[in-house]
Amino acid sequence: MQDEECQDTCFERFTAAIKMYPKLRYKIKEIYGDYYYEMMTVEETMQKAFYKPRTMEKELRSQNDINMYIRDNLNQKLPLDGPQWMIYSQNYNPTDQADLPKEFKTKGITILKAHHSLCDGVSIMCMVLSASGTDYSRDFFIKSADAKWYEALFVKLTSILTIPKIVYGSLLASTDDNYITKRKHTFSGNLNVS
Repeated sequence: MQDEECQDTCFERFTAAIKMYPKLRYKIKEIYGDYYYEMMTVEETMQKAFYKPRTMEKELRSQNDINMYIRDNLNQKLPLDGPQWMIYSQNYNPTDQADLPKEFKTKGITILKAHHSLCDGVSIMCMVLSASGTDYSRDFFIKSADAKWYEALFVKLTSILTIPKIVYGSLLASTDDNYITKRKHTFSGNLNVS
């Protein structure tokens, strides 16, 4: 594959992942001090989340360059007006792999940065791997065993046993007192005008 084809393939696969997982298109919107999610279009998401070097001089050329890029960008906050993840992708012509045969040299790099509100690290790796092929595959997701009958019964009994605790707590709950207005005279609402 040519270098341009590799980058186009990466771009196409992440576009497919964005279409497959709507949460990847969320940006954060502040309304009167509260934060809400708002969905962006696929094109807007890719424009804000997909980074490429602007010039050849800005490209990463060695493992040290990659480490420095990650170090410099690790603690930078993701902007709220974009998705809570970003991808840096470039063709990679390393200067520190001269001793390797051509077939073992790294051809391209992709650096993914995601906020923990999107998902945990293992889940995001599984999601990216599942969407990385031409067909969606669940083989990359971590498989868990089904609960045994006694484990399921224990969960059901535990949930039933919490009902008395909830009822007991609500019966004995005291009302909150507002000490600013406690023992103050209430107003009648009538206005005396002379």
